[in-house]
Amino acid sequence: MQRSFVLSLALLCVVSGLSRTAFVYAEPVITPSPATLTAEGQVTAHTRAIVSGEYAYLLGQPEVVAADIKLQKFGLSPTGDAVLIAAYKKRPFHGVVLTSERMDTPVGELNLIYWDTRTRIARTLFREAVREDVGASIEQIEWLPGTRTALVVLYRFTSSRLPQTGEELSSYSLLRVDTTTGKISRITELASGQGAYSRPDFVSASSSQPLAYIRTQEGTGAKSGPFFRTSLRVCTSQGLRASLTLPDGTLGFTWLPDGKSIYSDRIVEKDTEGKIKARKVLTLVNLETGEVTHPNSLPVIPKTERGKEVPSPREMWPVTVALTNTPLKDPAGQSQIASSLWLRSSAPHNLEPVPTVPANRGTGTDSLLIATNAHRETEIATENTAAILFTRDGSLCAAPIFRLPLIDFEKALHGAQRMAAIDNAKQVGLALLNYIQDNDLKFPPSDGNVADQIGSYVRNPDIFQNPATGENGFVFSYQGPRSQSQIENPGITQLGYVSGPGGRAIIWADGHVTWENN
Repeated sequence: MQRSFVLSLALLCVVSGLSRTAFVYAEPVITPSPATLTAEGQVTAHTRAIVSGEYAYLLGQPEVVAADIKLQKFGLSPTGDAVLIAAYKKRPFHGVVLTSERMDTPVGELNLIYWDTRTRIARTLFREAVREDVGASIEQIEWLPGTRTALVVLYRFTSSRLPQTGEELSSYSLLRVDTTTGKISRITELASGQGAYSRPDFVSASSSQPLAYIRTQEGTGAKSGPFFRTSLRVCTSQGLRASLTLPDGTLGFTWLPDGKSIYSDRIVEKDTEGKIKARKVLTLVNLETGEVTHPNSLPVIPKTERGKEVPSPREMWPVTVALTNTPLKDPAGQSQIASSLWLRSSAPHNLEPVPTVPANRGTGTDSLLIATNAHRETEIATENTAAILFTRDGSLCAAPIFRLPLIDFEKALHGAQRMAAIDNAKQVGLALLNYIQDNDLKFPPSDGNVADQIGSYVRNPDIFQNPATGENGFVFSYQGPRSQSQIENPGITQLGYVSGPGGRAIIWADGHVTWENN
């Protein structure tokens, strides 16, 4: 899809408290691109695809996922087919961009949005009001493998201060997000920033099992020895388990290959002089059973017990995203850089420049234009459907990509091109009949360029082209009397044809058109 943006108003104003400029833009005008599918996902006569092996990769028309936002964080699902999006509805007015230091603080609403490649429908699962005196952000998004559940750490803060320390009041909450039902539940309140040794809770999910742990650290107030306490809580898709107490000062956990256990190899403490030192102590935690041990060495995990990460289908797709910058001249003759986001074959190639090929030539191409003046954010995929998420003019957009067997794509493309050839032939036939009516019921002379003679009766000269090749496909083959009144059987008298893939669309003297295979 390509969009042409019409600048309706460039308002240079002085805003109280702002040191920069405010610009007001009109809504984008969306126009279809001949190099993509239609808005309904249909193949057209001009659809092109990146061909790799036995498959064709087609670019659909981008759609807006969320408008007027400022992105904060993405959380890709373990299978790579869905994404949770943390974003601020930052703009105070629809379609207005304000740039100033004051506006760097998000004001409006914090949203948690779910989007996947199957439905391609954005669902806002969570909203939190954000004001100048009350803020919120999403610190972590952790998916539980093998489920459609994610854990989200929500951070809240206010401009109010603690009377003892002068610190801002803040808190952390752990949310459980069921993306299947859209239900969000608050699992627990995590650490609050109300002490010199308080730490935000740390949430880490297994790469292969539906398990996660929540690490909590609190200061002990001790002048020497371990100066913080560490505890763990195990989280599954059903909820939280009982807290596990660990030796004071335990720090730095790593997952074992089984995806069920974690370990730490050191304890951090202060010596009598107040210097921080690390002491080697191996702590092994089995998150399934809750058992905490201190073995001399780490266990060897047999290959049969190692958790298997599910590879993302996107890693298997032979297409990638490339950004190019092209210098252009504005009406004043000044050089401007226009950026373009492309879908390209993963085969090694030089990114600059992107080859310019007319959209109606052939079947395959090396590159397809996604959008201009856009910034790539992330990619998600299933086996046969993927999407490129990108931002443009303050909106998050998604460009869908479809994988089809090459034989099916070519069949659909040739069918669309054949229908285009038939439609072109009908328009050429109508132009011929109109010419005859205006020229004493006489056909144009066959020894001249008939297309030029009837050109004033057509709106689009492309109707004379073969839709499959882009070359001239119209042939005026009539050799009979010049007067239409002398034709005895117009329904079986051929005037000419427009060629197409594997055949031709025949134009008959009474105006009807039929298809004939070669």
